[in-house]
Amino acid sequence: MAKRTDILLFGGSGRLGEAVVLEAKRQGMAVLAPPSAESDVRNKRSVAALAESALPSVVMNCAGYVDVDGAEREPDRCWAVNVAGAVNVAAAAAHLEIPVVYLSTDFVFDGTKQAPYDEDDVPGPISEYGKSKLEGERATAELSAMSFIVRTSALFGTGDRDFVATVMRMASERGRVDIVDDITTSPTHVADVARNLLRLIRNESIRNLPHGVFRGLQLVRIRSRIVRACGSRS
Repeated sequence: MAKRTDILLFGGSGRLGEAVVLEAKRQGMAVLAPPSAESDVRNKRSVAALAESALPSVVMNCAGYVDVDGAEREPDRCWAVNVAGAVNVAAAAAHLEIPVVYLSTDFVFDGTKQAPYDEDDVPGPISEYGKSKLEGERATAELSAMSFIVRTSALFGTGDRDFVATVMRMASERGRVDIVDDITTSPTHVADVARNLLRLIRNESIRNLPHGVFRGLQLVRIRSRIVRACGSRS
């Protein structure tokens, strides 16, 4: 009998996926994160075959179309990954009768609430990206009775394309960073999300819709803290 894999991870080449792989290995867990070319969530047969071959204890879906502006230009591509992909991954997990984790986003809300969102708030996405992720959540929950849906916000930690890295680069190049002052968000380090995802899948009494974020701050205040850390003026 083939050796059982602890986690089959889709989206392992992304910022969060890489953090999950590192943390899982640090904890001595067997994680399989095939390259994106071999684990396209849009390919139902490929997803099912990977799950059957890996014999995982849990499937984690970190794959996603995350270009918010791009989703408005090419919604079909966005929905193919975030919804059809979610269906394929959840169906594969359900067939094996194992848990599935779907990573979602604060974009499932419209952003008008004057307080932090909690798990019981009614979603109301206004962007194609947010709408697709909400449908991905619903598809995952409908297909799997053992589903975890985790909403994150403003992920940062590795690479040069997240908000923190962008502010640091602009502060270094320009000496100051101009930014809007009417948006509040919860920057969340991918390493923190990864650690808590692994805690989550080990506690099978937890279900529903956990929000994997920290306390919210205005973007302008976040900007100021990053710039101060860089030793530049805001």
